Amino acid sequence: MTIRLATALLVLTACAKASSSGAAPPCGALQALCGDGAGGTSCANMQTDNANCGGCGKTCPAGAACAGGTCAPTCATGLVTCGGACVEPASSRAFCGASGDCLGSHAGVACGPGQLCSSGACATSCVPGQLVASGKCVDKPNTKVVFTATGADQSFTVPAGVTSLRARAWGAAGGAGGPDLFGSGSGAGGAGGYVEGTFSVVPGDVLTLVVGGGGASFTDGGAGGTGGGGPALTIDSKVGAGGGGRTAVILQRSGGELLTAGGGGGGGDGFTGGAGGGLSGGDGLGNFYPEGTAGTGGGGGSQTAGGVDGTVTASLGPGPPCEGCPRPGEAGPLLGGSFFTGGGAGWFGGGGGGRGVYYASVRAYLRNPAGGGSSHCDASVSDCVTVAGQGAIPAGSPAITSVPDPDYQAGIGAGVPDADGGPGLVLISWPAP
Repeated sequence: MTIRLATALLVLTACAKASSSGAAPPCGALQALCGDGAGGTSCANMQTDNANCGGCGKTCPAGAACAGGTCAPTCATGLVTCGGACVEPASSRAFCGASGDCLGSHAGVACGPGQLCSSGACATSCVPGQLVASGKCVDKPNTKVVFTATGADQSFTVPAGVTSLRARAWGAAGGAGGPDLFGSGSGAGGAGGYVEGTFSVVPGDVLTLVVGGGGASFTDGGAGGTGGGGPALTIDSKVGAGGGGRTAVILQRSGGELLTAGGGGGGGDGFTGGAGGGLSGGDGLGNFYPEGTAGTGGGGGSQTAGGVDGTVTASLGPGPPCEGCPRPGEAGPLLGGSFFTGGGAGWFGGGGGGRGVYYASVRAYLRNPAGGGSSHCDASVSDCVTVAGQGAIPAGSPAITSVPDPDYQAGIGAGVPDADGGPGLVLISWPAP
């Protein structure tokens, strides 16, 4: 008991001496006793004191402030001092969402690999050509230019800053043929083919766009569609359906067709024309009835040759198979053949359709449908896709796809009974900046 009382008296005596001598009181946490520049001392916060930043006497220069024990630049409105630098908390990957003194819970978060800081929150990081939407990477909207059939070639100049273009093209359909032997309906023209691909360009390059025109029906004179569709020949004072024109993208400085979408063949009497390709155009099927001879339809064009023209068969009745038939116009590069029905144009055109003969009580001549033209990509085109039409229905039509094609327009490249063929279409696009 005597020892404890003695100790207490010593402590009280020491405190009294300190108080009477004016000694500085002890400093709080994160503080130190530093000279005040006037011969005395005071407690300084080493984390925020500009005159004692991180240690006594360490003064921050003009334009800087003490934050976290380090002199850092004084930041503009909207910026926060973090790690000795001014950062934008809405976009800084190291201090995403930071605020205030950028210490502890105010320091925000560091975004992980493959992430970016968007509006103060970490989000998925996107590759060039994409942007973040609802936390996911999506393709930037493309700039698109659409060219429809006008009956003449059109041009497009590549804008500044654009070095790559993507093209989508539909060929035109063939015109409709006449009714079948029993008058139950005309044969629709074959659908146009489809092609797409990407190719390099230089700003200022000029493209020529050939947008195929639909082939004329037999009631409208059977002319071939613009873009090389084969016309039907007038034979025995009668005319069949014309072939659809090709759709093509041509780079003027090289002169070659980069992409070609084949046109559909003209319809026969009661039979659909061959569709445009694909790498090969569809064949026109021959008419056949038990009391007659069928003849043959025109063949589809390929990557190396035009389709073979159809044939004319002999009659079962009196008279020659074809009174004054001219020699058919053979299909070839870019052009459809011409015969009783006109072939679709393409990289190589489809052959013209022949004619069969039905004979019972009277003679009936039945025109056969023509072949479709082939589609094609030049070797310089990447990601090339070619799709053949299905009979009278083109690629992208809602009639054959459950997923709507946003670029397809109703009637494009479609064969229609008792009507001219649907025209072609070209769409040129490039990523938005």
